[in-house]
Amino acid sequence: MKSIALASLAITVATACDSPPPGRQPGRDSVHILVVGESKDSPSSPILRAASIRFAHENAYATVEFLAPETRSPIAQQAMLRSIQRRKFDALCIVPIDPAAIQGLVDSLVNEGKQVVTIARDIPDSNRTLYCGPCELQIGQMAATACAIAVKNRAKTVMLLHAGQENAACQRRRIAFKEELAEIGGARLIAEYSSKDDPIEASRLVGLKSRSYPRVGCWVYLEDWALRAIGPKKRLLPLGCGLVLCNGSPDHFARLRSGEIDAIIAFDYYRAVEEAIRGAARVVRTGQRDVLSVIDIPSEIITAKELDWYERRWDAWRLARPSPEAAPW
Repeated sequence: MKSIALASLAITVATACDSPPPGRQPGRDSVHILVVGESKDSPSSPILRAASIRFAHENAYATVEFLAPETRSPIAQQAMLRSIQRRKFDALCIVPIDPAAIQGLVDSLVNEGKQVVTIARDIPDSNRTLYCGPCELQIGQMAATACAIAVKNRAKTVMLLHAGQENAACQRRRIAFKEELAEIGGARLIAEYSSKDDPIEASRLVGLKSRSYPRVGCWVYLEDWALRAIGPKKRLLPLGCGLVLCNGSPDHFARLRSGEIDAIIAFDYYRAVEEAIRGAARVVRTGQRDVLSVIDIPSEIITAKELDWYERRWDAWRLARPSPEAAPW
């Protein structure tokens, strides 16, 4: 009954919060925050919307709008940011699709006096106000730990798919992964390839290299580029080859449950969104940036064993509820 009531509340408040109330203008005692997602049909959009609704409901001074492009593309997100530059608001919380693609727009908004908080993916070289999400170094370390487990009963060889040096966040994951894998021992990185953030190139590379080296023990994808360009039933890696994926989206639950993916590296998405909106409001109201411009959300290794629990968490997050129970490990 409690979840039904909260769902009803979300529906009731949604209309009011998706558009700012007439006559209500941001000022010293009010805060107007825009929350921008990856796309309207992204699995994370219900979480962003629910968290926006809840924060506005619990804080009378806040107007929180959720916005998202029709399609998930860097170009569409760029266009949305350009469109909101003409609007009056105090802060922007955004889940970047391609951090490099929007860095200039983020810096422009900050220069205009707006506060910008990044969620889930950082733009480390920008002037953004705050980042709320997993530590890139910890993601790489967790991927190495999961990889070492994945090759326990397989060939002790590993291939790595990354985005290249141009992607600063991915580069941090890459360095941490390689250092941690060497520290753990028991598995050897024999090759690494750059997808350059291109899903089509990523899937082509993985398909080509997996056919050339079919006996590799495990692949590690530092993001889900290779899976974005293929259908849900298509498989890039040969049977028996392990896969560790640094992306906790529900888009990949079926592959995890079937055994195609050994582990995903995830984090508490709702907490990241909640901290971002709260942090944006705090900076606007106080006029003071946080000394530490990062709120780290711990990374987690999720295997098929933990998947049911992880799915229940996503269900709760969509209703603006924190994780419903303790982790099973």
